Amino acid sequence: MKKSLIALLALALLLTICPTALAEDAPVVLTVTVPSKTNIEDYETNLTTLYIEEALGVDLQFNVLSSDQYQDKINLMINSNEPLSDIVMFSGKVSDDVIYSWAQEGAIAPLTEFYYDEELAVNIYESFDRVGTDYRPQMIMPDGEIYYLPQFNQSYGNEYSGKLWYYPAWLEAVGGELPETLDELCDLLRAIVSTDLNGNGIADEIGLTGWNGINGQWFSYLMNSFLYYDTSNNHVKIEDGTLSFSYTEEAFREGVEYIAGMIEEGLVAPEAVSQKQAEWTTMINSADHSVFLVSYTTPSQIMDGTIKAQYEILPPVEGPDGVCYSMFNPSVANAYMVVSSACEHPELAFAVGDLMCSELLSITTRWGQEGVDWDYVANTDDPSQYAGNYAVFGAYLIIYNDAQFWSSGGMQNRAYMQVGPFVRQYGLAGGRAVKVGNESPYDLHIAEGDTLYQTGGYMPAEVISKLIFSAEETEIMNGISTDLNTYVNETVAGWLLDGASLTDEAWTTFLATVDEMGAYDLLECMQAAYDRTK
Repeated sequence: MKKSLIALLALALLLTICPTALAEDAPVVLTVTVPSKTNIEDYETNLTTLYIEEALGVDLQFNVLSSDQYQDKINLMINSNEPLSDIVMFSGKVSDDVIYSWAQEGAIAPLTEFYYDEELAVNIYESFDRVGTDYRPQMIMPDGEIYYLPQFNQSYGNEYSGKLWYYPAWLEAVGGELPETLDELCDLLRAIVSTDLNGNGIADEIGLTGWNGINGQWFSYLMNSFLYYDTSNNHVKIEDGTLSFSYTEEAFREGVEYIAGMIEEGLVAPEAVSQKQAEWTTMINSADHSVFLVSYTTPSQIMDGTIKAQYEILPPVEGPDGVCYSMFNPSVANAYMVVSSACEHPELAFAVGDLMCSELLSITTRWGQEGVDWDYVANTDDPSQYAGNYAVFGAYLIIYNDAQFWSSGGMQNRAYMQVGPFVRQYGLAGGRAVKVGNESPYDLHIAEGDTLYQTGGYMPAEVISKLIFSAEETEIMNGISTDLNTYVNETVAGWLLDGASLTDEAWTTFLATVDEMGAYDLLECMQAAYDRTK
């Protein structure tokens, strides 16, 4: 897109997406600190910069710092009372506790009033419709203020990470059907591990394997047939607004006993309890393919492309009491831009971040220049020649050469490469199109799996999206969580490898020990943080 076209587009969009009342006769200078990027030629002349300047009547002047330990450099400036630029942008999320500490130091400005000004936050408000949620509560700090512009990137597949993928050829070979219950899954795995399906004359078939013990996707999949189980947030779940530990419930004990039986019988590889991801990757890529079920967000870790493309999604299965969940971690807003408390025009600085959250710039920062690196399918001469992998999104974007723009390392001057805020809905990545007939079987299988989990009703009525803690709460939790989680992980791992050790006495001791270690003090902090989001 040439500069003249940028100007024309900006003028055309001014009345709809830009707070034109903010522009003055002479451009307002806004200083911007950004991390260096080897594939950004010059922030000053970047087409995104020219677009923002034309649209908002500002002059962006950049202070480029080395990307190496970039956040530490900003933190040092704040601790040294060195003034910040009007705007500071990031290329990776800054944790909320760090943002809040900067706010408490008085270094960054609260932006809350701007977020509730529909004329100023016009793109933010528009983005609520695109992503289907008002994400402002996810950014509210303990003092009730919002201090940053977000990165909010919805991921249709990553929100359900605890999936299982099966190898259809082996299912057909044993004459099985997709299981609907955990008992049926065990029957299928018995047939798998007792048959020489890879034809090498060795009993090396593995029904299910995984890694990372009770924090792994394999364990999450199985345990969610007994109760809702989330490996994040200290294994805490929520019901009727009240948080509780999954691992203190009787249903969790029942799940551990059942899974221990699967391991003892050889249906689940015992290595899943203790091995790391690298060891798991080696296991699923053995010379003679030997794994039926792969536990991961996708089967991407299988190196043989032909085999990988055949894997299909296994739906969640019901447990003995009819429970059938899958771990759901919704996409959340993260800090990607702050405004200095010394900024003389904070409303204009906010407007810069707001404009970057428009759909156009949110696409541009990831996929490059419209008309060069990508196009809307609807704007092509013949949209009917394109197809999307996800039926729910259809064919929305054509990405011409993503490898060249994004991962080649080649120099470009069209986009910020995800430096600074952006908001992208499911349908952008999910709506990537290819020519009809060129669809990849692997991509179609991924789309089918993602859609099944997203639309199957496998999440509970309430989930924890994001919790922001005060300094006092953080201190309390830091003093408890590491030792507590280590104890829980190691104790449950022992039970999984020796189911007979999970006696009534052992269970009672476990419950008493987590209490003594401060588990419920930790839970109280989490409950307070959750209540603030409401």
